[in-house]
Amino acid sequence: MRVKSLQCRICKKEFRAELNYVCDECFGPLDVIYDFDKINLTKNIISEREKNLWRYNELLPIENKKNIVDIGAGYTPLHKAKKLAEKIGIKELYIKNDTVNPSFSFKDRPASVAVSKCQELGLWAVGS
Repeated sequence: MRVKSLQCRICKKEFRAELNYVCDECFGPLDVIYDFDKINLTKNIISEREKNLWRYNELLPIENKKNIVDIGAGYTPLHKAKKLAEKIGIKELYIKNDTVNPSFSFKDRPASVAVSKCQELGLWAVGS
């Protein structure tokens, strides 16, 4: 299993990798902690894959590829914003154009991962 645990971003409390998404102590968001020794991934491997969110599947919390629900999200273009960078006083600035995702939103990536994880866990209804 590539996922070791979940860890609160605020108080650092660790949890088993289950259905938790917030810390029960401080309500902070939980980050996925991976066992990188079990992940065999290189830039070359990634670059040879289809250009979508799932090219990084080893770095997403889905253990079995058969559970992936692919809606075509991800790999959206970056646009260099030279004038805006100058105006705010930084060297370089890029803006991500997520309007080319299926629902025109940055939320398509986490939605695809969440639905895939629900399928992996045997959950057949997803809500917010």
